[in-house]
Amino acid sequence: MWFTFHRILRALSETNRRKTARRPRVSIYRPRLEALEDRTLLTACVVTTTADNGDNTNPIAGSLRDAINQVNAGTYNEIDFNITAASDAAGGGTGFNATTGIATIQPPTALLSITNSVIINGYTQAGASQNTLAVGDNTAVRARTSSPSRRPRAAVSSSMAVLRPTPTPWTWATSPAR
Repeated sequence: MWFTFHRILRALSETNRRKTARRPRVSIYRPRLEALEDRTLLTACVVTTTADNGDNTNPIAGSLRDAINQVNAGTYNEIDFNITAASDAAGGGTGFNATTGIATIQPPTALLSITNSVIINGYTQAGASQNTLAVGDNTAVRARTSSPSRRPRAAVSSSMAVLRPTPTPWTWATSPAR
């Protein structure tokens, strides 16, 4: 009986006792910020005409010279081609051959040096296709540069320049970035 009475007394005293506030648990997980890799979306400048006035400060809109100016200014990081008979005529160009579908750009002066990273994608021109043969070459190039006296040169002085297709009709002088 004494034992039962003692248990009841202890139970009553514990409920009436002032409860102390518990400390919240300290989390051992601490969120951190991680440095992420730099990612840049490709933005393409589209060449729509074979016209070229040779003026590096005020080139014809839609020309290859204008596209190189835009790349050097940091506006674009890819050059694509979409030269049609209509767009070439609208831009004042005469280098699109509607029979063969080949657009020939004939710059009167040397092209600008490319100073920023760029992808020049000749396969975006309608009718162009990559090589599909293991031996041989069946690449169809539909946009090219040429000059009667000498081939125009564009110095590539950037850390990354990708030319598609392999620049057989193009003459590019490459040098590493410094």
